[in-house]
This record gives sequence, C-alpha cells and structure tokens, in this order.
Amino acid sequence: MGHPAQKWFFPWGPRSGPEGIRDNVALAAALREAVGADYPLMFDAWMGWDIPLIPHGMGVAAAAHTIAGMPSSLCPWQEYLFSYMEQETALFKYPLKPEGGFITLRDDVYGLGMDLDENKVESRTRVVF
Repeated sequence: MGHPAQKWFFPWGPRSGPEGIRDNVALAAALREAVGADYPLMFDAWMGWDIPLIPHGMGVAAAAHTIAGMPSSLCPWQEYLFSYMEQETALFKYPLKPEGGFITLRDDVYGLGMDLDENKVESRTRVVF
C-alpha cells in the first residue's frame, strides 16, 4: 500500500442517530475487509461530533491552549503522559505541569510559553538536512 497505516474520519456524528452509528460501523468494516486484518487503521471523529474530546498528540502547550479556548463541556480533560512530557518540556523556561490534577496557563508569558531556558542548555549542535 505504500503507507504503514491509514487514518479515516467518521463522517456521521451523534446527530445522525443510530443510522449514523451503523454507517460508521459499516465504513470501518468495509475498510477492514479491503486492507486486511493486520493493516493498522485509525479512526477520527474530528469536530463533527458534539461529544467531549481530549486534545492530545500535539504537545502539552498547544493542547492546553486549545482547551483554554473551548468550553469545558467540550474539552474537559487534557492528556498528559508523565514520562514523555517531562522529556518534551525539559528545556522550557516555563514548562506546563499538572498541579492537583489541573494545568494552569500562565498569564505573564506570551504565546504558548515554550521559551527555551538557556540555563538548561549545556551544548548546541547545528543539524543540517
């Protein structure tokens, strides 16, 4: 196939009712039959669904800012992978970390708050592709 996996979007959301759910299941079944049992498939409900979602996979700062701009009924939580996020934000001046189960955005930092903390940098290597 040329790709290690495929991501598809379910076009029918909750407003489509039981028929939409059946259509989504039929889509998934048809795709599975077409690509075989061992080929990885991913399905995304994207913004077509009016159910809560958990921003993830884009980094803690971007996800936190996405959530801050949404009603809590739509984005009630944020994914925070402790082992990964500690590494991802290790060189930030203002890393976002959960405290008491919540991530609070700073109001004294501009942008996403991903400023490099020069005091944590031991060396630099220029990489050219």
